[in-house]
Amino acid sequence: MFPEYVVPPESKREETPFGRYYDSDEWDASHATLQYDELADEFYLHVTTKHVGDADSERQEAAHEDDGSENGVVLGVDLNVNGAFAVTSTGVFIGSADHLTHRRNEFEKRRGRLQQIGTRSAHLTIQSIGDRFSKWSLDWLHNRANELIAEAKRSDVHGIVFENLKHIRKRISNAAKFQQWAVAKFIKLVEYKVEDTVLFVDTVNPAYTSQRCSQCGFVHEDSRSDKSFECLKCDYEVNADYNAAKNIANRYCAYIHRGQKSRGGWATCQLALKSGTLNVNGDFNASPRLEG
Repeated sequence: MFPEYVVPPESKREETPFGRYYDSDEWDASHATLQYDELADEFYLHVTTKHVGDADSERQEAAHEDDGSENGVVLGVDLNVNGAFAVTSTGVFIGSADHLTHRRNEFEKRRGRLQQIGTRSAHLTIQSIGDRFSKWSLDWLHNRANELIAEAKRSDVHGIVFENLKHIRKRISNAAKFQQWAVAKFIKLVEYKVEDTVLFVDTVNPAYTSQRCSQCGFVHEDSRSDKSFECLKCDYEVNADYNAAKNIANRYCAYIHRGQKSRGGWATCQLALKSGTLNVNGDFNASPRLEG
């Protein structure tokens, strides 16, 4: 059964974003995404709108189409609950998932001690430190999202590709609810932050992305050992999360290669690497703008 989408009452509609943008003839809805917050048990509908006749938007879209939209470039991102929080296909390691978990554990320990005290003062302190930790966590995720978007812009890509959230939850099912929330919230923040840019966010099925060699394509579970990856076929050695990030981007490009329509409407796709781009046929294109 699908959730009911409740719109504001007509008498107050003009006072809401729904009335000012979605329900207005002056704005055109370009696309929308429905997201589910498992922890809060709530759905969120994000609608992107564009002002009708907006010359800047038209010029921006035209420039984007003229600048390689027929051959798009994507940035793969692997998210983790230990080690680096996010690793890109360009080899950038963003944030420390271990630090995030450590701060959460410290909060839980302090809350546990206060709960044992059981006084009203202790209860008020729990609420206070809980609010501070929630704000800190959200700020931390916002900053990491900004770092990822900055890397996407530096690499001059068109899209950011993650694993499908459903599969991420399955992969990290043994992780704490907080860690699962952090990963899901991070993706939502990135999606929100790129809404008014030329960037987009998309996902792929991550099956075997951690076991596949991004160099030769050989798949074997024994090639990966924690954060290390050594291909049993070609002996390629690399950080396991970086290897997975490249596989995530490569899988999205394979989708486009097989005829699936991309968000940018491209005919072909390449994945962004440290110093250039690579297509699904293994052809590398060095790019000076990505070096350094």
